[in-house]
Amino acid sequence: MPSPTLAVIGGTGFAGAATVGALVAAGHSVRVIARHAPTSRALVEGFAANAADANSLTPALEGITTAVLCARPDYWTWPTELVPMFENVLEAARRTGTRLVLCDNLYAYGIPDGPLTETSPLQPHGPKGRARKDGAELMMRAHELGEVKIAIGRAADFFGPGVDYPNLKMLFGAALQGKTVRVFGEGNTPHSISFIKDVGLGLATLALHDEAFGKVWHLPVAPPMTELEQARRIVSLAATGASVGQLPSWAVHAMFKVMGLFSPMMRELPEVWYQHEQPFVVDDSRFVKAFGVRATDLDTACLETLAFWRTKLGLVEQPAARAA
Repeated sequence: MPSPTLAVIGGTGFAGAATVGALVAAGHSVRVIARHAPTSRALVEGFAANAADANSLTPALEGITTAVLCARPDYWTWPTELVPMFENVLEAARRTGTRLVLCDNLYAYGIPDGPLTETSPLQPHGPKGRARKDGAELMMRAHELGEVKIAIGRAADFFGPGVDYPNLKMLFGAALQGKTVRVFGEGNTPHSISFIKDVGLGLATLALHDEAFGKVWHLPVAPPMTELEQARRIVSLAATGASVGQLPSWAVHAMFKVMGLFSPMMRELPEVWYQHEQPFVVDDSRFVKAFGVRATDLDTACLETLAFWRTKLGLVEQPAARAA
């Protein structure tokens, strides 16, 4: 295998693995950098390194022209650990001359007053949002100073094959098992979501285009639907007779309080719950216009996700539903 010139830092996580898959599908050799190096395979070279340690990461980036940064600390440690990790990644990139594409989310925007575009003001709502804002600004400042070329790709909430968050198990798993799918909160405001394969393809696209650098991009998202509409569509595609119900907002917040006593992840979710209580819509038109890459049809994405959960849960396959 030729020595890769592309790398994915954190290439074994959800977004990282999807990015590796998109690059390999396009015929590129990729160095997958993670704390525990994955087994090398066709077009994939595993490399063990710690993104939070510049001295560890520097050898991993030697010979790499462009790296996609998908690594991140534990969710509940972002306020203290995210920016220091970015500083270490930037230092390793300075030493090696590597361009960086940052996989980012939408927290830095805070509570929106309309559809989110790349020029929407950064008004974070809490400590994790501030960490995301500070990290993105640190990256773009390095670009402006001519130290490291940077592109940022922002995605909405992930779903798709391989993404096994508990809330997605409750959604897709319940639909496949013919149970009641509970939508948290009222579920009647539009909410953008990102299919994980679109995230990977979007990040790979940025890495492969010189004109992407120096800018922030919203990665492709499905047309906005309310979370109730999304749940009903998933239930329809599952074709198991499952129903859709709602968990009132007061019950959701009570659940966060109780479960937060035992789970650091659940303890952190209230900070960003505004995304589910008012319209949270992402405009990806800039990306689509520049690169001609659109989000996967939502029915197709949901059918692939249902197939993943059917296998993961060991369920008997039902007659295949068709995308509308």
